[in-house]
Amino acid sequence: MKILFLYGTMKKGGAERVIASLSNRFVELGDTVTVTVLDDTESAYELDSRVNFLRLNIAQDSETPLQAAGNQIRKMRAIKKTYQSERPDVIVAFDVQLATLAKLAVPSARVVGSERANPYLVRNGFPKNLFVSLSKIVDGFVFQTQGAKGFYPPKTQKKSEVIPNGVFCALPSEIPAYDTRSLSICATGSLRRVKRYDLLLDAFSRVSAPLTLHIYGDGELRDALKQQAEDLGISDRVVFEGNCADIAAKLVTHQIFVLSSDHEGMPNGLMEAMACGCACVSTDCDFGPSELISNEENGLLVPCGDAERLAEAIERIASDPALGEALSQNARNLIKTHSPAVIADRFRTYFKHVCS
Repeated sequence: MKILFLYGTMKKGGAERVIASLSNRFVELGDTVTVTVLDDTESAYELDSRVNFLRLNIAQDSETPLQAAGNQIRKMRAIKKTYQSERPDVIVAFDVQLATLAKLAVPSARVVGSERANPYLVRNGFPKNLFVSLSKIVDGFVFQTQGAKGFYPPKTQKKSEVIPNGVFCALPSEIPAYDTRSLSICATGSLRRVKRYDLLLDAFSRVSAPLTLHIYGDGELRDALKQQAEDLGISDRVVFEGNCADIAAKLVTHQIFVLSSDHEGMPNGLMEAMACGCACVSTDCDFGPSELISNEENGLLVPCGDAERLAEAIERIASDPALGEALSQNARNLIKTHSPAVIADRFRTYFKHVCS
C-alpha cells in the first residue's frame, strides 16, 4: 500500500509523533510511505530512512479573508501536484481542513481525515466549523475518542473509526516494581493554562503525606507556578524538572502520576504513565481519561477543577500501598491494547478498508 501523510509540520507535538510512529511501522511492513508537510522544517521525530519526507514550504499566515482564500488555493494546487507525483493509494491528513482541501483538490483520491484535538473547543464558530461540515466529502475519518466523534456530521461519523493514541514513548526493558519506587508524585506536559498545574499545586498543598511533586515540562507559566508554590509554602517540595528527553525513564521512578487538565484530545502523558505502572489520578475531563481509566480499577477519576477531591485521591494512594499496587498493576495492561504496533495495525486495517 502507498500511503501519503499530510500535515502542516513535523515539529514536536502529539500528532507529529503519531505520524512518525505510524510511518516507521508501515515501512517495516512493506508499505511505501511519504510524509508531506506544508512548512520547510525538519522532522523533530526520527523517521525511518525508507520514509520519503517532502516539505512543500507553502505555510503562510492569513491576515485577511482574501489572503486566506489565496492560501487555500495554493495548498490545493500543491496537494494535487504532490498526489500526481506520488500516486498514493490513500492520503491521510491529520487535520480536517487539509483532508477536505485534499479531497477538493483531487476528487478521485481516497482521503482519510483525522481529528487530533477537542473539536468542541477548537472547531466552534465560522469559519472553523466550515471544514467540519465539509468533512462528509472525505472517504474516511479517524477519531481518538467517541466524544470527539460526536461533534462531527452524521455522514462523517458513519464512515469513521475511533482509534486511540498508542503509547509512543520508548518504555524501559524492565518496569520497576511499584513498591521499589519513590513515594512521590509526577506530572508531565507543557506548562499551559489548560493543563491546570495551578489546580495541582493547590491540591498538593492540601496533602498531609510527606510527598514531593516533580513536574516534567516547560512553558509560559513556569514563573507564575513557581511563585504560586512559594505562596502556598510548598516550594521546598515541588521540583520543576523542565523538559525531559526520556520521560519513561523518569515516570518509572515515581509511584503516583497526576493529570489535572480541564480538557484533552487524548492524554499521551496519562497513557505513558499507565504503561509505566504509575498509580494514576486524573480529572474526568473531555476527552480521553474516562476512555482509559475505569475508576477504582486502573486509576482514580475526580471532577475537573476540584482541588479538594484531587487532594483526597492523592492522599488515598499515598496512605494505602495495596491500593497503589493494584492501580499500578492494572494500569500496565494498557500496553496490551495501546502498543505502537497494535495501534498502527488498526490504522492500516482501516486504510485498507477505505481503499477497498
